Amino acid sequence: MRLLALVPILVFIAVPVAAQTPLDLDRMERSSVDAALSWLARHQEIDGSWKSSGSRDHGFLELYEPDAAAASEVQVTALALLAFLGDGNSPWTGRYHEATRRAWRWLIARQGKSGALVEAPAGEESGTLEKRRRAERLAHLARMNHLWGTLALLEIAASAEFAGEGSASSRVEAAARVEAAISPAIAAVNFVTADAAAKAGAFAFLDERTVTMDELALLAAVAFDCVKLRAAVDLDWFKDVVARIKDVQRGMTGAVVPYRASEDGTYWLRGSVSTPQSMIAFVYMHEHGSAMQMKAAGPELQAHPPRWNTQYSIGSPSRHPDAGPAAAKSAVPEALRSVAEPCCDEIANEYGWFWEGMAFRSYAALNPDGWRRWRSSFVPVAFENQRKSGPEAGSWDAAGPHARVFGRESGTAWMAITMESACRLRMARTNWEDIKPDMRWLSLLENLGKGKPTAEKCLVCGMKVMSNGMFSKGAGKTTWYFCGPDHLDEYERHPEAYAPGETGEGSHK
Repeated sequence: MRLLALVPILVFIAVPVAAQTPLDLDRMERSSVDAALSWLARHQEIDGSWKSSGSRDHGFLELYEPDAAAASEVQVTALALLAFLGDGNSPWTGRYHEATRRAWRWLIARQGKSGALVEAPAGEESGTLEKRRRAERLAHLARMNHLWGTLALLEIAASAEFAGEGSASSRVEAAARVEAAISPAIAAVNFVTADAAAKAGAFAFLDERTVTMDELALLAAVAFDCVKLRAAVDLDWFKDVVARIKDVQRGMTGAVVPYRASEDGTYWLRGSVSTPQSMIAFVYMHEHGSAMQMKAAGPELQAHPPRWNTQYSIGSPSRHPDAGPAAAKSAVPEALRSVAEPCCDEIANEYGWFWEGMAFRSYAALNPDGWRRWRSSFVPVAFENQRKSGPEAGSWDAAGPHARVFGRESGTAWMAITMESACRLRMARTNWEDIKPDMRWLSLLENLGKGKPTAEKCLVCGMKVMSNGMFSKGAGKTTWYFCGPDHLDEYERHPEAYAPGETGEGSHK
């Protein structure tokens, strides 16, 4: 009788436990990305671009002019392009191939003979301090526009490799597409690396006095894409990117990175954007210190998981996060000051989350739990705060400081890319383990007893690789080798296009 009496109790206890089902992150991501891309497609201009609807009252006046959005067509168009590319679209394939093609053509049409995607702003080398600072802000904006546009052109060229339909002849067609797509991308990169004396001072991309972590992270991503595409550009120029990052970090711990080198601390973001930018930039530049920085910075970032704080939204008082607690206090009414300090920890930041997602994804091989935890904290916040109805359904309100500057279009693109866990962007498909072959002791341990590594060829592109590399498929005499995750993924999607054949010694083992 006593056992029977316990049955209802056991059932009662079991019910709430069974109801606690895990969050379906995959479903949330798929739903959000589909809705976001649909919204972006509906808001594309007839000429193929996107216009930025940023607020003049964005509160980021230390870094951007009130009308910065009006001069950001290249950036917002590039961001929308990256969102489409990240979901597997290209100018040749995908549900949104037409929107992607039109945006790509618009970017190319904007490009001048020098490769520049934007015109140099009028400089103010002399004059009042405020005029010089305004010139600096305009120059920063011009560089950001050009770098985002350059990255989009490189990613278009990368997408051309995977636009085949699976036939053997598609490899020849893909090569022709890459050849056509790489030219404008190389021209844009060459403008970055050109002698500063041969172009306007606004485009001195590695000037240690003005360069920011925004620009350094984008420069590193450009360099990474160029290496992966084997683009004929001046890669030596990018070696100073790491030096500039270390200039910014000088005197700081690896756990927190300032926005730019500044004696007075004006550009201080307490790691909410600058730290993940530095982390991913180190990976893009194959800098071994990146692993140490991840170990230091990962817990710091995860201690402040994503929150959609509506206190920092359009219509609320301006709270410039770069200005520090003192300035934040003066800009916020007494009733709101409790949420303004610390001024960076509790704000929504679509742009910061974009870089955090890139950083944690890149370190997934080194710290898979870090990526799982970050994704689990971000996805529900993003999903729940996406507009579900009305004319803006599928977009996100511009809540964070950068999205307030550059508008709903940019914020939605950043959020969409970050929600694309299976992101097709080359810059999102890097991995900390890509630098492992340079760690000789680890390579030695792994290949102990396996015999001497042999020279092989990537099955997809024919690039020379070693048998002890990261990417292979099969076993024994039918092992196939690949130069990176992109070409391994391409083979797995279209194996019939890369059927074994007599393609020369070293193509397979």
